[in-house]
Amino acid sequence: MGNYKFDLDLPEGEAAERLVNDILCGDKGPIEVKRDFKVSETGNIAIEYRCRGKKSGISVSEALWWAFVLDGASYGHEVIILIKSTRLKEIARRLYKEGKHTTGGDDKLSEMVLVPLKELINGNGNISKPELI
Repeated sequence: MGNYKFDLDLPEGEAAERLVNDILCGDKGPIEVKRDFKVSETGNIAIEYRCRGKKSGISVSEALWWAFVLDGASYGHEVIILIKSTRLKEIARRLYKEGKHTTGGDDKLSEMVLVPLKELINGNGNISKPELI
């Protein structure tokens, strides 16, 4: 059953609990919360970066963390993904450069990067210094 050692693993577990508590209680900075209704159909999260020709969304957010409430038939708002803003920006920037962006929203006035869910949770050794899109 592995090398589980309660006395050695307990402090790591408690540190993780404190991190989540601090994020949710606001001690680790503000959280941007988005709800995505189409993720069940598309498998992507839409990250807005411009609206009506002006920077918006991820380009101007001061949040340290982003939370995505996944909705639709597959998730029914029972899954929430938390991700640090710096990591999300790097992922969005890379996908933007790869051409994975589109328009949408009311009258298609928003520009957004389409981020596959797997990109949010896959390890990525290419995370670099954050900058705005």
